Amino acid sequence: MSVFSAHPSVLSRRPLQLLAAAAAASLMVVAAPAVAPAQAAVVIEVIDGISYAYDNSAGPSGRFATITDYDPTEGPDVVIPGSVELARNGGGTASYTVATIGLSAFANNGLTSVTVPASVAFIVDYAFGGNPALSEVFLLGAAPTITAAGATGSFGVSGVTTLYVPWSELAAQGGSYTTPVWEGYASAAVATVSFDANGHGTAPASVSVVVGDTTTAPTPSPSAPGYTFRRWFTDSAAGTRWEFTTDTVTGDMTLYAGWQRNMTGPVFTGATTSTATVGRSFTWTPDVLTGYPDPTVVLMNNTLPVGLTLNTVTGEISGIPVDTAGDYTMAMFADNGVGLGPSLTLTITLLPGDAQTMQLQPDITTVDQGGTVTITATGVDQGGNSMDPTADIAFTSDVPTDVIHGNTITFPHASPHTITATYLPTGMRISILITVNPAAGGLIAVTGTDTAQPTLWTGIVILLTGALVLILARRRRTGNT
Repeated sequence: MSVFSAHPSVLSRRPLQLLAAAAAASLMVVAAPAVAPAQAAVVIEVIDGISYAYDNSAGPSGRFATITDYDPTEGPDVVIPGSVELARNGGGTASYTVATIGLSAFANNGLTSVTVPASVAFIVDYAFGGNPALSEVFLLGAAPTITAAGATGSFGVSGVTTLYVPWSELAAQGGSYTTPVWEGYASAAVATVSFDANGHGTAPASVSVVVGDTTTAPTPSPSAPGYTFRRWFTDSAAGTRWEFTTDTVTGDMTLYAGWQRNMTGPVFTGATTSTATVGRSFTWTPDVLTGYPDPTVVLMNNTLPVGLTLNTVTGEISGIPVDTAGDYTMAMFADNGVGLGPSLTLTITLLPGDAQTMQLQPDITTVDQGGTVTITATGVDQGGNSMDPTADIAFTSDVPTDVIHGNTITFPHASPHTITATYLPTGMRISILITVNPAAGGLIAVTGTDTAQPTLWTGIVILLTGALVLILARRRRTGNT
């Protein structure tokens, strides 16, 4: 069968003067430009034995070619291209759509089979007439305009050629073709049978089958790692088998591959160490858990911290641990009935969590003015583990002048001082009272403010107040007398 190429390297051209008559005949199907160019616009070019008449000055919307002749030495089986690259007026080439097969273009050439592309819209008088061995013509697109069977019929008289037409273009499908006869010629519908790999492997190429015929199973059958191909089905769920020896094609259809997953032993791997914290969410997930049927993960020794559980389907360990801090070592394996995967040993190191209760312990509770107190904090987490929350505590005082550095506080003023510790992770607060005794000549804080006076002046004020009280008492007695 001859397949035609439009590549310029394989172009073969006949002298234009030898084809003048054919060019004239083609004028009825190639539109003339609105303004005639300096030289004749309609020219002939020969590619792989097929002569094309076209307007070499046409713009993109007018680039259509008409076939006017065929060289029979190219062979009796013809596949007409849908488009060709043709020389342009002024140099270069452009793609032209093959739209028309002209008068007697392929007549009397001893043809046996022809394939007409979907681009062809017109097949004029006697285009394929005079070919008594032309038994099959494949029309790949919508119905073109043709001359009915007879002396000037596009395919000659009836009884010689069968036209094979797309099932999707039958009148019943909204097209124009009819079967078993169309325009006086015997006709048969051709359906496309497509193959869907159904999620695995590579699908075979589609095939064309005459409606009413059986088709053959594509070879080789598709393949995919981990699966065995079963057969072809009419649905993706692999519910209805297609029997190639007896089932007939009724129209365009898709067949779906059916697969059987291969049984394989489990593979179970993952990190062998992990760290959790009391009271905080934790998850450990295996790196690989495969096998068919799906494996189940089994815990060989139940040493999970309280609050954590194993998902036997996914192999994931998760939860919020509330147990004694330390190392927990466990062994696991996967089983699916086909085989046992290697065991995996995991050690979870459980660290103390956030404090749930807290106590403050100052090194002294009474200090002289100007002295310093260091406060130590202790806590217990949700799992009952003792822990040191000091690094996460912010200390404050109700006396603004106190100097706080971490957990060490210096007291410039004498008075009772309330020290509050705020545990930052949870906002928990706890307070203690520190008594600061005045030093000689020192300062006394008043109601937590910075107002203070020397103790000497305080004594003088007290003496003056007493004297004033005595004077007032004497005056009252004199008045009463």
